[in-house]
Amino acid sequence: MTEKSSVERIMTVPLSRGFIKAPKNKKAVMAVRTLRRFVSRHTKTDEENVKISHGVNEKIWIRSIQKPPGKIKVKVLKEGDIVRVLLPEEEIKKKSEVKKTEESKEKSQESEKVSEKSEKKETESAKPSKVESQNKTTTEEQTKITKK
Repeated sequence: MTEKSSVERIMTVPLSRGFIKAPKNKKAVMAVRTLRRFVSRHTKTDEENVKISHGVNEKIWIRSIQKPPGKIKVKVLKEGDIVRVLLPEEEIKKKSEVKKTEESKEKSQESEKVSEKSEKKETESAKPSKVESQNKTTTEEQTKITKK
C-alpha cells in the first residue's frame, strides 16, 4: 500500500506581474490566471490540476475587477497530482463536512422563518384592529360630549 505524500508550502505570489499591462476590466481575471501559472510552475504540475479555494478567490476579487492586490500570501498543498491553493489560515473542508454545514444552515434558516411568523402573529393579536380603535375614539368623544 502506497500512501500519497502531501507537501505543504507557504508562498508569496506576485500577481502584479500578470496584470500590469492588462486592461482595467480584466485585471482580476489575469491575477487569478497568474496565480494558477505561478503555482503550477513551482509545484511542477499542469495548470488544470491547480484548485484555487473560494477564500483565495474572494481575496483577489475583494476590491473589484479593476484593483486586485499586487501580491498575495497563500498556502499550497500538493497531494499527488492535485494542488490546492488556500489562504494561510484556511483549512481544507471535506465534501461531507460542507454538505453537513449547508444542511444545518438550511435548518436554522427554516426555524428562523417559523419563529418570525409566530412573532408576527403575536404582534398582530396584541395590536387592536382598526374597528376597535375607531370604536374607542367614538366612545371617548361621546364621554367628552356628555361631560359638557
